Amino acid sequence: MKTNKRAIRRNNKIRMKKKAKMLYPGYPKAEYLADHLTCCSCSMCGNPRKQFKDKTIQEKKEDEKFKEYGK
Repeated sequence: MKTNKRAIRRNNKIRMKKKAKMLYPGYPKAEYLADHLTCCSCSMCGNPRKQFKDKTIQEKKEDEKFKEYGK
């Protein structure tokens, strides 16, 4: 069965709008926040590369694979 990419995008947009309304119940225009559901940019929620100039977990895994492959 072939899936319609547009239908998937529309479904995801509706789903994210519902989630935004749930996360921000008192905010009247919560559905406008559906594209940006991250509530903060603290050091625990943010990207470690930006916060600490450190590599992400995925980058660390790839570095380990590269070291093993190079031997």
